[in-house]
Formats: sequence, structure tokens, C-alpha cells
Amino acid sequence: MKAWVLTSMVNAYDQYGEYFEACFKEKPTPEQLAVITGLTKEHWESNPYGGRIEWEDEWYNLHEIEYGQKFEGE
Repeated sequence: MKAWVLTSMVNAYDQYGEYFEACFKEKPTPEQLAVITGLTKEHWESNPYGGRIEWEDEWYNLHEIEYGQKFEGE
């Protein structure tokens, strides 16, 4: 069984690593990710596992993990 974890990161002076955003039992659709992140559905269609947000110093990452396993992040 798999779970999907959505995290965000900000490249700033006081960054503390990845931040938890959401967890899904099944892989989320681009529409679901757009609602949570505020990005467009088209962004998620072209970047299904996340990535850098345009020219900003922010990233969203979608991780697939084994259900019941501790998530360690990047």
C-alpha cells in the first residue's frame, strides 16, 4: 500500500527544511493539488511530482511512500 505526501520548501534565510502540506491515500489529481497549493491545474499537469514554482525560491514536492513508513523527506 502506498501513500502520497505533499511538502513545500522555501529557499530563505530562516528555512527549516520541508514543510508538511497534505497526505493522500491515492495519488492526487492536478485539480486537488491546485486547490491545496494555489498553483494552476496546468502547472501540476506539466510537473506531476512538483518542483520549483516559476522563478520563485519555493518548491512543492509530491512523494510516494509505503503506507505505515516514517516519512524522512529529502
